[in-house]
Amino acid sequence: MSSNDAQLMLVYNANGDKISVLLDVVHKIVSPSTYQCSLCSVTHGAFSMHARWKDFLKEFPRKPVEYHRDEFLKEFPSISISFPAILVRFGDGPPRVLITSVGLGTVSEIDDLIEMVRSRLSEAQAKNLRAA
Repeated sequence: MSSNDAQLMLVYNANGDKISVLLDVVHKIVSPSTYQCSLCSVTHGAFSMHARWKDFLKEFPRKPVEYHRDEFLKEFPSISISFPAILVRFGDGPPRVLITSVGLGTVSEIDDLIEMVRSRLSEAQAKNLRAA
């Protein structure tokens, strides 16, 4: 694996236990405008990931990893971020924030999010190459 092989890490602003997931589904159906995870709001319908986003994620050589907030905090307790967020990891290096919760809050369409990910990832890869 090359040190420039990017792996996206998608971190949702929701917990991953079964009750929380069920409550999130209900919340997204009943009151989508007040749902607190802008990443999930753009990339998922009430029950599953949108096909356009799923296809985009298949473009990456390293499979993207999805985390719920509680899962991410358990695996990376020393990383302090606001949720949701998209991070990137090069090789076995530490995860770095690619798109913050504020940035995710500015997009409402999958194609806009895909363009933002591509742009920020290109910038991050260039910095990673210069640092290597």
